[in-house]
Amino acid sequence: MKTPTLIKIITLTVTVAISILGNYNATAQSQREPSSRRTSERQTNDSRGQGTDGCTTRFDRFRNRNIITIEPRTILRAGTDELKLGASAISEGDNNTAPREIDLLFDSMTNRLRYGNSAEVRFIVDGRRMEGGAAYKFGGSAMRQVNEKLRLTMPANRLLEIINGREVEMQIGETEVRLRREDLDWLRNFATCAGLQIERR
Repeated sequence: MKTPTLIKIITLTVTVAISILGNYNATAQSQREPSSRRTSERQTNDSRGQGTDGCTTRFDRFRNRNIITIEPRTILRAGTDELKLGASAISEGDNNTAPREIDLLFDSMTNRLRYGNSAEVRFIVDGRRMEGGAAYKFGGSAMRQVNEKLRLTMPANRLLEIINGREVEMQIGETEVRLRREDLDWLRNFATCAGLQIERR
């Protein structure tokens, strides 16, 4: 056998062997990936729970705490102006301890700047005046309409005083809102998700 022919045979044999080995590794890798992906998905699902009416609880295992949020809802609409209210809370530890503080999250969309960097929030609950505190800007944008996002942090027991009322009015800056029954029920649902004890009406 001539030497060039022998070299061609050896080269062809090595190429086929490499191809077979490559296919084996790819198959083994593809068999391993679904298992790891399922594990990752299971960990994600275990750390997140969807409640009723848009209430969500997510466990942060790195910080050992639960983060409770609820989908914002529109509490005021006038023409193209809109004010949405959301809420969030953090419960420390994995034993479902009730949070000490909650955040009310305001999302305003108007044709002009209304609140700036902060706005005072006040309530009238069943005829009784109640200070909410200052809501501070944490986001927003200004394009064709002005979007302002503000966060009001208050003690959890203050929220309970508000949502246990029958008639609740709220003022943020110069904007006045009368919370409807469904708005209060929505906040009560959030409080329940957060582990707060409320008076059922």
